Amino acid sequence: MNIFDLSNIKIEEKSFKKYDILDSNFVFRDNSRFLVLTIKIYTTGREINADDILDSFNDSKFAFLYSGYNYDVNILFGNAIRPIPVSFDKWEVNLVIHNIVRQDIPNGKFKFALFNISNRILQNTKIMPHGGFRRSLLLFNIENISWTLEDTRFLEKRDKNDFILNGLLVSDTISNYSNIKSQMFYICNIISFITRKDVCCMESYDNDGILIETFEYKAKPFGINEEIINIFAHSPISELISQGYKIYKDDEKWWSITLSYFKETKLANSLQAKMILACVLFERIARKFLPPIKEIIDSNLQRKKTDILNLFNNNLPKILANWDEEKSKNLFGVINGWDSSRSLSKSMRDLSTIYKVPELFKEMPTIRGALAHNGIFADNSDFKKNFSAYQELDLFLIILVLRKFGYEGKFTHTFIQNSEMRFLDVKDLKDNIKLSEFNKMQLS
Repeated sequence: MNIFDLSNIKIEEKSFKKYDILDSNFVFRDNSRFLVLTIKIYTTGREINADDILDSFNDSKFAFLYSGYNYDVNILFGNAIRPIPVSFDKWEVNLVIHNIVRQDIPNGKFKFALFNISNRILQNTKIMPHGGFRRSLLLFNIENISWTLEDTRFLEKRDKNDFILNGLLVSDTISNYSNIKSQMFYICNIISFITRKDVCCMESYDNDGILIETFEYKAKPFGINEEIINIFAHSPISELISQGYKIYKDDEKWWSITLSYFKETKLANSLQAKMILACVLFERIARKFLPPIKEIIDSNLQRKKTDILNLFNNNLPKILANWDEEKSKNLFGVINGWDSSRSLSKSMRDLSTIYKVPELFKEMPTIRGALAHNGIFADNSDFKKNFSAYQELDLFLIILVLRKFGYEGKFTHTFIQNSEMRFLDVKDLKDNIKLSEFNKMQLS
């Protein structure tokens, strides 16, 4: 079944001159949505092989007309299924197209089909006609653009037992498409951070429901596990989404990568991998959130380098059997760098003080050192203790990000013991942390 009128398509070809487009359809494969074109190529008696055909499509382009709009498609090498010879002079190939973009998009209201939206973050309800069916909604505003996110089920099977669960994100304010799309990516990233799921956009539409663009993604469908933090009951998630955008836009690339780390940490299979990723995330956040430290070591240290190296080379071999000049240089580098960065413990103390966050993870240097050098926990036999340490660090990092976004509302986390108090302000944490060796922490 052809979903587009593709009869006038002209693909930039090299090895072939004549072809027919037999079919076109959207498919959902490996958690990605693609347009597949089935093309029959006529080689007019010339000898040609599969590699020639694939090379011919490399970086090729074509355009087509749909609902009165022109669309551009770029075909990249590797996006074609291996061509199949039909006869001596005919080949059949399925082109897998992941990105289609409409030309000349006017200002307007736009819709985005999102994948992996959890119904648990949707707070309001919409009464549907013909029977009063209620659909969950999330309403928020970003820089004078109003958004509605509603729960939508696309009845397209991902496998024989499961359906895709999506949300429809709709802008209610006329704006430029590029600005709207930028906010859409932010919304996906911030909801991914909140729910620890791969929330991403499949395609976009104008207000009349006509396709604008398709997006490539490799989202992992989520299961039935609860989200890590649930900011959606007494303090609406819309508050965080609305006020966090300005901070996010100040360094969009940094935030996009950082928020994705939270998702990847949750998706990691082993506790060791979770903790290593969380430690990397801590370093990344500390470098971004903390101000530069002031220099206190002698500014003329470099001028004294020769004397210091001679001191190391003359004395340390008497104490350490394998000492050599290269190790002396490395040691000087360590001393010279003491002024340029904080220790791990100091970073945590400074972050706790500046952002008013409880200093949860006091054993971080020991645990991180063992993982970095040996790939296992210092006490690898005590799973409960190690998992508790991971949760503490995860909670610490989440609170830091919420503070940076200016969020002062309530939230919960798996590390908080009192399950009846699901929505807690940061100041309530002291009385609701699981009893452990860390329960003597102080809140500023």
